Amino acid sequence: MKIFDVTLPLSPDLVTSPGENFFALEFTKTFEESGANVSKLTVGNHNGTHVDAPLHFLKDGGDTTTIDPTVLVGPCQVLEVKPSGLLIEKADIEGRIKGERVIFKTTNSALLTQPFTADYISVGLSAAEYLVEQGVKLVGVDYFGCEAKGSPGHPVHTTLLKSQVVIVEGLNLSEVEQGEYEIFVGALKISGAEASSARVLLIVD
Repeated sequence: MKIFDVTLPLSPDLVTSPGENFFALEFTKTFEESGANVSKLTVGNHNGTHVDAPLHFLKDGGDTTTIDPTVLVGPCQVLEVKPSGLLIEKADIEGRIKGERVIFKTTNSALLTQPFTADYISVGLSAAEYLVEQGVKLVGVDYFGCEAKGSPGHPVHTTLLKSQVVIVEGLNLSEVEQGEYEIFVGALKISGAEASSARVLLIVD
């Protein structure tokens, strides 16, 4: 068995969307002072590897506590996609989807150590609609958004979240090959939150 940790470490150096670098780690107690280290963390729920809940783009959508945990664990397909442009469309994935969980591997992982760019590969509306038609319950991407930056009305997020599709963003797939895996998504249950940081593992025999 081999385990791939595809989680981005949270740190001050982590690439984030503009204006969303909220990371701060502060020690309220130190070992030298009190015999133990105790810290508090400030972090944006969309920093690094995270899960989007319906509340992110649906006014009355469920928060992270409503995410079905059975969706977060199980067989998962890592599918390498090489679209002609910056959008993954239905034609790029038609007939290639297997099962209820799919992660798209693109060239985005090479961008994770560079300053934020809006020129990343994302999911197009036709692909999102196709994924819903195929009964997909979890979609993962290897950059910080599944949708093109600034898309009017956010149709991709809305299409997926309305169908209770769990969106996992910010995955580092640089060491992962296309294929079949077991996935574990350790999302936090945060009452009232539209997203949550997550530890994500891909496991293969």
